[in-house]
Amino acid sequence: DLPRHALGLARKLIFLVGSADMPRTILQIAHDGDIVLTMGAGSIGQVPGKLAEVRMNMSEPLQFN
Repeated sequence: DLPRHALGLARKLIFLVGSADMPRTILQIAHDGDIVLTMGAGSIGQVPGKLAEVRMNMSEPLQFN
């Protein structure tokens, strides 16, 4: 069963209300090679740009585990 198999591969499921904290949360939790899936309506399309903006403004380089 593909959906059950896919859930078994998932390391973490995070639910956020609103997209304001999404870029920083993604940068803090995601690891190299992870797939990040976002869902929403309205302003969800702004998340990739905000993610890049937050990443460029970070003083510390990302450390992938």
